[in-house]
Amino acid sequence: MTTSPLASASPRELVKQADADPAAVAAHARNRLAGSDGEGLDHDQALTAWALALAERHLKHLSEAKYWIARAVDAFEPGSDDHTRAQLTHAGVLAFQGKLAAAAELLERLSPSPALEARVQAQMATVLEHQGRLAEAKLRYTAALASFRRSGDQLGEAHSLTGLGLAEIASGEAQTAMLRFGLALSLYAELDLPTMVASSRCNLGRAAARAGELVVALDNLALAAQELKTLGEPFTEAVLDRAEALLAAGLSAEAVEEVTSALPSLVAGGADADRAEALLALGRALGRSEQTDTARRVIDVAAAEFRDQGRSLWARIAEVRGFELADADATALTAEDAARIAELALSLHQDDAGDIAADADLLLATINAPSTLTDGALDRLLQLSSGDPRRAIAQAVASGRSGNPQRTIAHVREGLLTLRSRQARSASLEVRTGMAKQFERLWALGAQSLLERQDARGMLDLLILTTGGGLRSTPVQSEDPVSIELRTALQRGATDTDEWRRVLRRHRARGTSNGLDDTPEITTTEEVQAALGSRRLLALWEHRGLLHGLRLDDGQISLLEPTPAAPVMDATRRWHLQLSQAMFAESHDSSAVDAALRVVRDHLPMLRQLDDRPTVVLPVGRLLEVPWTNLLSGSTRITLDLRPRPQPSPPPSLADADARWVIVAGPGLTSAPHEAEVLHTLVAADRPGDSRVLEGAAATPADVVTASHGAEVLHLCTHGTFDRENPLLSSYALSGGTLVGYEIEQLSQPPRTVVAAACDAGRQTSPATGQTLGLVATWLTAGSTAVVAPRCVLPDDDRTVATMTALHAGLLAGEAPETALHRIQLDGDDAVAQTLSVVGPLIQRNH
Repeated sequence: MTTSPLASASPRELVKQADADPAAVAAHARNRLAGSDGEGLDHDQALTAWALALAERHLKHLSEAKYWIARAVDAFEPGSDDHTRAQLTHAGVLAFQGKLAAAAELLERLSPSPALEARVQAQMATVLEHQGRLAEAKLRYTAALASFRRSGDQLGEAHSLTGLGLAEIASGEAQTAMLRFGLALSLYAELDLPTMVASSRCNLGRAAARAGELVVALDNLALAAQELKTLGEPFTEAVLDRAEALLAAGLSAEAVEEVTSALPSLVAGGADADRAEALLALGRALGRSEQTDTARRVIDVAAAEFRDQGRSLWARIAEVRGFELADADATALTAEDAARIAELALSLHQDDAGDIAADADLLLATINAPSTLTDGALDRLLQLSSGDPRRAIAQAVASGRSGNPQRTIAHVREGLLTLRSRQARSASLEVRTGMAKQFERLWALGAQSLLERQDARGMLDLLILTTGGGLRSTPVQSEDPVSIELRTALQRGATDTDEWRRVLRRHRARGTSNGLDDTPEITTTEEVQAALGSRRLLALWEHRGLLHGLRLDDGQISLLEPTPAAPVMDATRRWHLQLSQAMFAESHDSSAVDAALRVVRDHLPMLRQLDDRPTVVLPVGRLLEVPWTNLLSGSTRITLDLRPRPQPSPPPSLADADARWVIVAGPGLTSAPHEAEVLHTLVAADRPGDSRVLEGAAATPADVVTASHGAEVLHLCTHGTFDRENPLLSSYALSGGTLVGYEIEQLSQPPRTVVAAACDAGRQTSPATGQTLGLVATWLTAGSTAVVAPRCVLPDDDRTVATMTALHAGLLAGEAPETALHRIQLDGDDAVAQTLSVVGPLIQRNH
């Protein structure tokens, strides 16, 4: 029988090995401390208790960790380095339990020696990170990292890289976080710490999932789970993160199976904290699989276990997840639920009691029938100030109860205009994005009233008002005369559509702004029809779990038969995953992608009514993810709004611009120089002297902004990054830096057409009805007329070059971007073309 080397290890060696082999360290430390209960500890016993606390914390046995670290702290001499280190461990246990204020207070009381200042700095950064103070956390992690590197402390360096990466994930910098975790992984491997290697691999997989690199995420998380299982360590974190990645890929059933299979071993192993987290993830997976009742019961169990463990923060998170499920299930929410929401929110934001109660009332009013809102709640909402959009919601509910649908819609419109104005004038992107939920609630009330009446024209009017074309990062300063006059008209009792349109036409004639954005005018149905020409409009939105559609062609407006939305979105995510895998498969077989697309089409019977006429598609919210370009049989343009955009100025002469065709080759792509050369040759043959290539040191963000001014076409062959947390920080990688959405918005004369051969450059998010964010929306907000971009990672090889060459040949021949793309996509073997779509405005006016 082989004796473990830990059997003869010194107490200090046990402390050092606690991260590397926590289960074995815990077993040996317990044996050595047997019989010490109720007695004071000598120095060696204190070191052993500290090692046991470290191991138990790693194993997430928090009550045990807290008990032993308290005994160790009491035994060490105050002010000694051992005492300080033990206090750092104590702070870590408190932070993990959600007792962040206590952890911060403990750390602030410490007076560390110079050798431990960096460790205290890093631990405080961890607490700040858990408190959501990410900017401060990153500053402290960075300072600690520099100190550890100067002193040659590789373990401290690896820990700081890990903390910095976690903070970057939380602040939406997933690509950077991947690099941090990769460096940490290599350091842990060099230090021969296999458990930390597996943990870093888990973090790497999580960051990849956040960055949209789902194949990378799934592979790393599967390997991390296997490594942890082999080491005898808790592997739930990897399982949970892999379940999250599966959910992001639309594989809800697989996510449920992943977590469910882990539960027996978790229960048998007594890993209570891990089991609670697994139950929480399982509940979310069940919810996305439309097993809502079961999901809520599972999440309730998780919340109870978190409370039993003293992890109040996690218990609140579980409760919030449960309420999210209620939000998705309109029939499940009750007045008691709304009261619990208010109580929960009150415990987190004690200064906002009135607002929280109002928001809880609104949640009940807008996802259920208005009759579920109590008279008392309605009265509270009606007492809000006249400019508060929540009051407009209450007025719409009250009008609906009184049987006045026209007045309901009028109140909805008033609230929507107020929200638009506030969003446009707010200096804070976070504040404007935070208004999106109220916007969505108003939309839901208006849509419900119109759909009940089967009012197709009214629904199109609502779409015209509410579908927005990108949220600018800079506020629009305006007194919003349209909103003011509309409210005045409403107070006079004017509720019909004609009065509403007259208000808008008067202000359009005066040239006044209604504060919506730089091109604020709201158009009419007749203008939409005129802009369509021979094309049809297909508008699509979600309401109460159903995907609704509206078509407008040849002057006829009709509502399409609704279909369940969840199967469409699940099938869409599977198609995206198949397409991403096809990009890097050795064979170019597209059968799996084609089969996945057929499944999406099967869930959309409304499309069977459509012929191959060219179509303009307006998808609202997350329906932007659906591959409409691939599903329709004619050429397709995606539009983000039905409001007018400024007509771009004619392309400048070559005397005023460097070139009308600007081609940019970014760093880090093997095929970029070749792609730029091929396209330059193609353009030069048709238009000598009309093309310019920017590459290498000449392709900086400033160079690209200058060269693209007034260009007819800008082609970007670069790495692209979509920032899910802050879409206006999505970027293109260039020499010496990145080009982000904020900089694009500053272009006074942007390129007319943008072709972005950049990974994920076409991805966008729509956090609520009418707010579309991402690089595509940013180009259109700046004034470009069309953006051609992919929705996933493109292969860095000749396939991308060939597709882009064919596309530019069509543009040179005078084809519209969507016509050129449709011609290429008719060849089903071109997988790269299947990832592309064309997005642009429908209506443009001279200003």
